[in-house]
Amino acid sequence: MSIKKIAAAAMTVGMVMSFIPASVMAAKPGWDGNDDDGWYYYTSETEFVKSDWKQIGGYWYYFGNEGIMYEDGWYYIDDKFYHFDKNGHMEKNKWIDCGSLQWQDDSPDDKEYQNKREWRYVGSDGAAYTGWKKVSGVWYFFSEYDAMMFYGWHWDQKGQSYYNFDGNGKYRRNCWFKWYNSYGEIEWYYFGSDGLASTGWKKVSKKWYYFDPEEGFMWSGICEIGGKYYYLASGGDMLTGWIKYATLGHTNYWYYAGSDGALYQNQWLKSSGIWYYFDESKEMVSNTTIVINGYEYDFDASGKCTNPSGRKVEAV
Repeated sequence: MSIKKIAAAAMTVGMVMSFIPASVMAAKPGWDGNDDDGWYYYTSETEFVKSDWKQIGGYWYYFGNEGIMYEDGWYYIDDKFYHFDKNGHMEKNKWIDCGSLQWQDDSPDDKEYQNKREWRYVGSDGAAYTGWKKVSGVWYFFSEYDAMMFYGWHWDQKGQSYYNFDGNGKYRRNCWFKWYNSYGEIEWYYFGSDGLASTGWKKVSKKWYYFDPEEGFMWSGICEIGGKYYYLASGGDMLTGWIKYATLGHTNYWYYAGSDGALYQNQWLKSSGIWYYFDESKEMVSNTTIVINGYEYDFDASGKCTNPSGRKVEAV
């Protein structure tokens, strides 16, 4: 071969070699790369793992679509969150701190959520939990959207009620909970053994309470429920028997609730041999004369009917 042909061949080889990445040229089965450009894992002298998992030395790794090993952070793979340490090892069976919790609510009772951290928990397969999961014997709820542990309120579509998670992410059970609404008013909730906020009638410590059927907050005052009226004390408990209500002007109003808690309305009551009457407003009639079913009845200042037989009103 002539010297010119040898030189031309050498030049051609040099040009081809210049287009082959150095990592491929030097590659052997196993690891190759560096901390700046990333790490690859070769399965042969020319092929490396891409867009796939690989177990190496007892650890699981994931390599992206360009073959670079995932490391030191969170990655979204096949609709799940995974965390890899600085060596590229997939982490599992542990809580992982995801930064400061950005709590937006200004409620006075939200101090337990201040200066908290965001958390995810990765299970035995390395995927971050979503939905309800039990960790070390405690139930938590993790967002279906970003897998973060829940704080605060969570609407349960199946149970048609609310859960509330405390400053440690644990859901409240068998307890009262005070909350300030958007108007700065105090609202009370009761969470049962299933963790759901009670709705409707609920007996707690031998007393009956009524909770809003949609939002779960406790009712108080004179409330219409199921076509009847009930007197729910300031503490929410349903009252029975004689009930006195004093206004700021020191005027006393008397009501009476039967054993079922329903207030008397347009009804007579005989108590200790004395007849009383409760009008449309559910208040005891006193110091007046009224007509009931065509008869006049007189009531003194104490509410006692002084002529229980009444006087027939003559037609004019």
